[in-house]
Amino acid sequence: MRLPCIQRQQPTPTASAYRPNLWYAWPDLLRVNPGPPPAAASARGKRGIMARIKHIALHTEDPAKTAEFYKEVFGLDELRREPRETGEDGVWLTDGYIYFAILKFGGEQAPNLGEGSSTVKGVHHIGFYVDDLEEACATMERANSTECDGSSRVNRKFKGPDGLMIDLRARGWDEQIRARSTLYQLVEAPPATRPREQTAAD
Repeated sequence: MRLPCIQRQQPTPTASAYRPNLWYAWPDLLRVNPGPPPAAASARGKRGIMARIKHIALHTEDPAKTAEFYKEVFGLDELRREPRETGEDGVWLTDGYIYFAILKFGGEQAPNLGEGSSTVKGVHHIGFYVDDLEEACATMERANSTECDGSSRVNRKFKGPDGLMIDLRARGWDEQIRARSTLYQLVEAPPATRPREQTAAD
């Protein structure tokens, strides 16, 4: 099963699918097209360019077994597993757009943050692609979010509301999808069309 409004072709620098406020992954860089459309800019005001949800992580007692469910039922591709032989610590999947991690409950990559979703099986964290990583981190800190253990220079981790961990990146997930599967490109959906009104002639 594939997400709607995602093109199957690999993005290329000459593609005509550029859209404002959307990120595109090339082999050597991640770029954002300049500026949101006026309506979107007005709606967001001073918040600037909207981040994109790009990563979701579950934590479960048996990552390999859970991964098989998502592969069999939804046709997701497996990117990698740790250890390679068993996937006991985690299995990473994708639909071509979302980087979907299934991690060992209580494992190093799914730390207990002391409250909320980090303490029970289910969704452990989500990840956002952002335009400016340092500015995004500063915004998180102004919102009273604390940085978590395991945070790195390229993958910053914060404790969000209700104990949900939030990953921030400027690049990285697309490259891992592209290396092992087909990377799908998100484009703006065409405007909804209104049903044609019937006339007397009809």
